[in-house]
Amino acid sequence: MHTTAAQVLASAVPSQQTAKLLREIAAGRHLTTLALSEVGGRSQFWAPLSELRTHEKGFTYQAEKSWVTAAGNADSYISCARVPGAASALESVLLLVERRTEGVRVTGRFEGLGLRGNGSAPVSLDAVQLSADALLTPMGEGASALVGQVLPWFCVGTAAMSNGLCQAAVEATARHLQQAGFAQTGTHLRELPNLRARLAQMSVRSEQARALLGAALSGFNPPAPAPLLPLLQSRLSSIEAALEVCDLAMKACGGAAFSRHLPVERIFRDARAGWVMAPTVDHLQDFIGRLLTGLPLL
Repeated sequence: MHTTAAQVLASAVPSQQTAKLLREIAAGRHLTTLALSEVGGRSQFWAPLSELRTHEKGFTYQAEKSWVTAAGNADSYISCARVPGAASALESVLLLVERRTEGVRVTGRFEGLGLRGNGSAPVSLDAVQLSADALLTPMGEGASALVGQVLPWFCVGTAAMSNGLCQAAVEATARHLQQAGFAQTGTHLRELPNLRARLAQMSVRSEQARALLGAALSGFNPPAPAPLLPLLQSRLSSIEAALEVCDLAMKACGGAAFSRHLPVERIFRDARAGWVMAPTVDHLQDFIGRLLTGLPLL
């Protein structure tokens, strides 16, 4: 999230504020994140419900963000709102909101399945006052920035995360099969062909997803426009691989996998988060189909 948000700042309309933040980010003194999804908007992060209001000194921003990673810890949020008087949700602009701005408040905590360490929480932006320097894109070009800047980096990061979960599951399962066994015979679980077959399936599926990400990255050369189709395909493949691989890990490791004696149960939980992270698997399938048939992405 930090990397994706930082790339938005790096590509933003230049201002003294963004230049200062980029120097602080480069020095490791500033954590930024995305604050896009809104209450009522579900996972359609590209279609904000909130709308900027103009006043004599700038803008007023009112929004309820439903899912902000590192909320309360990040120093700034990259957000999105409709432009004043927008005719549709795609007429939007990206914004920079600093955490200590009056009206910014974390309103809950994340108590969900998996990814317990990510600190995701809802954030309320209550009549936040913003200057023109807070605008990161020209008016009406927020959706283009979401597709051209946010989506490629987010696909790369979340695909890599899912690939890492696959690798962790393979390593934990292989280690368990080598170490655990039957006291009555002195044999190990690795001597059972059905368990070796499951581990082999896990390994092959993991490497398939990893290879697709590698192929997608070969054409990803920022700041040049990213080839979006292979990045979307890679994200979809990696998410599905994580679910398949972790399910096989639970089966291969048996009862031990359900306890915290092994890390498998946590990996199994964490792998499920990718399925519902916007763009969700359903969105990814639709996006890929749209690109393959010549339709606009949004």
